[in-house]
Amino acid sequence: MWKQAPEDRAVLPREHNNLGLHAPARPSVFASGGKMKLTIASLCGLALLAQQLDTRVVEPRHATSVRDGQELATVIRSAAEIRDVRISPDGKQISFTGSPDQLAMMSWLASALDVPADRSGEPVEFVTPSAGDLVRVHYLPGMPPSSFQELGTVARSVSRARRLFTYRPSRAILVRGTNQEVALAGWLIQELHTNPRSARDFAVPGAAGDWVRIFPLDPGTSVERLQALGVAVRNSLDGASVYAYNAGKALVLRDTQARIAEAERIIAREMTP
Repeated sequence: MWKQAPEDRAVLPREHNNLGLHAPARPSVFASGGKMKLTIASLCGLALLAQQLDTRVVEPRHATSVRDGQELATVIRSAAEIRDVRISPDGKQISFTGSPDQLAMMSWLASALDVPADRSGEPVEFVTPSAGDLVRVHYLPGMPPSSFQELGTVARSVSRARRLFTYRPSRAILVRGTNQEVALAGWLIQELHTNPRSARDFAVPGAAGDWVRIFPLDPGTSVERLQALGVAVRNSLDGASVYAYNAGKALVLRDTQARIAEAERIIAREMTP
């Protein structure tokens, strides 16, 4: 008996139908000479639905538990936008049904994510054939689970990459999005993972005046103190986008250069005994 894999409703767009395809608009119909005719747009929508679907089965080698298999299925389902995903009771077989483009991404994701826990090295990339999105997978071997999840949350929030997922068994972070989103998320992942002890800046590509700065604080800063500093900056700068990274004792701010400079003064003032 196969089970439907868990669905990440916070990630999958509502406009996708149960085949993993963008649902076309309801067919437009109009009358002409007493006969009903479908518009060209409607015919295109029907052709989209009629495209051939296929099914492929993945047998994970490094997802050793049912939980690992379910997590792998959920991450691939969400990143590749495949709705028809089923997993065997023992988690050793995962069935994906989708379009050729979806299954091509699925195969690549399975090989990139189903790797040993100590996998290291440079990130790997994939360009989606039809959407033109960039997909990048980063490996952070040996990172404690709580720090790993927190880093992924901060990178997702700051980069505004809606499709950023963490895969715990291989300590991999997957980002799918525009070149801008993937570049910023990748920079955050690499910088925060190394726990920098001096400020780091990133100019967001294609967005004039949009900057990100990592403010590293004293390693002895308490979680409560770090959170209070973030609140002070946010309140002083009228709702600035500031995030606390507790694992690395750092604040991350995305704003204009002028407001980032002001945040630096606020932090220095708050840290003065």
